Amino acid sequence: MQKTVRINEGQLLHLASKARQENTTSGYLHKKSADTGKWQLRWFALYQNLLFYYENDTTNRPSGVALLEGCYCERIVIPTSVKGKDNEKLYCFTIYYRKDGQRQYDLKSDTESECTTWIDAIRQASYSKVQEQKEQLEQKHLHLLQILDSERQAKWHYVQQTEELTTEVKKLKNEVGQLEHLSTN
Repeated sequence: MQKTVRINEGQLLHLASKARQENTTSGYLHKKSADTGKWQLRWFALYQNLLFYYENDTTNRPSGVALLEGCYCERIVIPTSVKGKDNEKLYCFTIYYRKDGQRQYDLKSDTESECTTWIDAIRQASYSKVQEQKEQLEQKHLHLLQILDSERQAKWHYVQQTEELTTEVKKLKNEVGQLEHLSTN
């Protein structure tokens, strides 16, 4: 039984370099160490559904990467009584997975707007979000097809009614013509 997952480090490093080159969400965040529980300043770069983190913004090799597939990203709510004591946690958020055994990432930014930007970007990065949007679009498409079919049926019904009324008008005109012809004779 295989205990670890093998990855192609070269491909992962290539994606890390693309994250640095392309206009992605990036910047400094504090990451809570899984080992010590201390906050460490790291530079993060989001690329597609991968969140790379580096020692600093000049380091080329990432210290780690989080696969954001199936993750949840939420703001950590701090009770009012604690806010006065521990201001540093005001802009905290966490990335977690519902599956047991998967690492949780506790992060914090320096400002409210940075915190909101990162949370939104991470939520959008998950393929499950794209899948959800795709399903919503498919539902809208199906609804529009149903409306189109209904409109086509209504049009066919109105065309049929118009043809019947045209036939009726012709009959009435013929009858009126016959009555006028009889009345003149």
